[in-house]
Amino acid sequence: MTAPESEATGLPRPAGAPNNTDAPTDALPATDAPASGEPKPAPQPPTRILLIRHGINDYVKKGLLAGRTPGVHLNEDGQAQAASVAERLGGEKIAAVYSSPLERCQETATPLAERLGLELRLLEDVKETDCGEWTGQALEELRKAETWQQVQISPSGFRFPNGESMLEIQARMVTALDRLQREHTGQTIAVFSHSDPIKLAVAYFIGMPLDLFQRLDVSPASISELDFTPLRVRLVRLNDCAHVPPPIVTDTKEEEKMADNVLKSEEEKQAARQLSAEAEGAPAGAAKGAVEEQVIRGPHGAGPEPEAIQAADDGKMKTTGG
Repeated sequence: MTAPESEATGLPRPAGAPNNTDAPTDALPATDAPASGEPKPAPQPPTRILLIRHGINDYVKKGLLAGRTPGVHLNEDGQAQAASVAERLGGEKIAAVYSSPLERCQETATPLAERLGLELRLLEDVKETDCGEWTGQALEELRKAETWQQVQISPSGFRFPNGESMLEIQARMVTALDRLQREHTGQTIAVFSHSDPIKLAVAYFIGMPLDLFQRLDVSPASISELDFTPLRVRLVRLNDCAHVPPPIVTDTKEEEKMADNVLKSEEEKQAARQLSAEAEGAPAGAAKGAVEEQVIRGPHGAGPEPEAIQAADDGKMKTTGG
């Protein structure tokens, strides 16, 4: 005697096995799959966090490390930058506006919150770095300290004297943003913070080692954006300054000073020429004209070329004062 065949496969069916083809259709397990022709549910939109650095203040302008110094307010340029942020983002569907409790951040965030009709929520965990004994000091003097180079080369092991470590700054920023993205799933929120905290958070979410975070740049009143989905985090934009107005020039001396900042000292230009010559394998003199043109005008005559200025500034930290 041969075993009965399965009608589905034509293969022998083991003795005693149930004949599933005889089972009533209402005994089959139900599925969650939509019936044919039914529209699939729309995917969950990403949670967007707009990270905005505060506007410029006199500490930044004078090259001082403000840290958590109280009473640091936006200057005239900073107020114009705050208004430009509100104009740029005023049409966005933003669910909440958060800010570091420091005055310069609140003053940058307030125009946007008022335009959107939202309460400004203060968030302690996104405030500026605790710079400890370095607070209020001139960056030019701090560059002479032996520990200064560690901030550039190996910041993951650096701690400000009697202040925070870079790891601690990153940890509190990441924790705060992760909490916010879970509280505002599918929404857009604005978070006003400070340069290094924003850069450290961005570095974490894009998988950049902390020791490389100084390669990122976050200018006053700039907008950076992180989009959170269930699968990943995307950096949508970084250091977006399209809305930032040019500095307000109040006198001739200030205008001359701004022009002088574009033209580097002869020593810096010589260093840039030397670096370019070494990179190209050509004599230093051969690169003089081209590099000097890059530093002064840029390739399109519109201003200094960032790469050339970076070469001239090699060894200097990008940290701004506020």
